[in-house]
Amino acid sequence: MLMLAIAAPLAAGTLHLTITGEDGKRAPARVYLPAPDGKPVLPESAIVYDKVRPDGQKERNFVPRDGVAEIDLPAGRYSLLVERGKEYIPHESALEIPGEGRVTHIVKLERWT
Repeated sequence: MLMLAIAAPLAAGTLHLTITGEDGKRAPARVYLPAPDGKPVLPESAIVYDKVRPDGQKERNFVPRDGVAEIDLPAGRYSLLVERGKEYIPHESALEIPGEGRVTHIVKLERWT
């Protein structure tokens, strides 16, 4: 008897990310969103940057066009880091993506005082 194993598709949800400045208007910013395996999540619609730091470490991040990104992600817990230059306070948050549905996350960046 021949048995075939068919992998079920991974459950996935959608992250709708909006980044704004203090004025509430959409703003471009650098986004670091590693998957649970540590590899960066890079949406097709975003501008992607590859950088080699002075210590030789490589990093990849993206900038959502117009400050908005729609990203399909496998269910799980994610760490989000959003930065916009030295004059803004970096935003860090933990996100839980469900097996289906949509998570809306709005990041309002603030300037250092």
